[in-house]
Amino acid sequence: MSTAAPTRRVRITAGTLAGQHGTVVRTSTDPHGPYAVRLDSDPRAEPGSYWPHEIADLTPNAMLVTATGESRRLTLPTDTDPLRAAAATHLGGRAVFNAHAVHCPHGAVFGLAVRADSADLAVNDYAQIILDTLGGEVRPELLRGPVLFAGPEGDDGRSTGLTDRQLGALERLLQVLLPMLGAPAGG
Repeated sequence: MSTAAPTRRVRITAGTLAGQHGTVVRTSTDPHGPYAVRLDSDPRAEPGSYWPHEIADLTPNAMLVTATGESRRLTLPTDTDPLRAAAATHLGGRAVFNAHAVHCPHGAVFGLAVRADSADLAVNDYAQIILDTLGGEVRPELLRGPVLFAGPEGDDGRSTGLTDRQLGALERLLQVLLPMLGAPAGG
């Protein structure tokens, strides 16, 4: 017998699929029993069965910032196709990555994803101010709609993700901005 599990992102640590990421979709009623994991690389396939010692929890590696200043830490896949699919789901439409990459003066690099069809969406003042602050320059093109802050691509073409420290810094910036900006006009 199994029970529904809360969303839990994991990395397979053993076997031929070691390194793959997925989502736990069912757990056993036995605390030492197997987990059913749906892999990001094949989301339509039946979930595979993995024992607790064959998986490790993934930590959040991206942050979604809405035009109203709400934020949510996300755990996104690192492989390109699953990452693009997950970003599109969170952004509500096809994603464009690194159109506004940030090379911070102190050396950190952020990659951003925005909706490809964002021209008619509300300006995201929160994400825009974060981008301008971290990038050290004001950019003429405004960020619109939800914005996904993520890590840049690594040498292997996979997303490197944001560290817990970087995610914390984004959250602290938002905490400063929220009382200053309040609710966006018309929103």
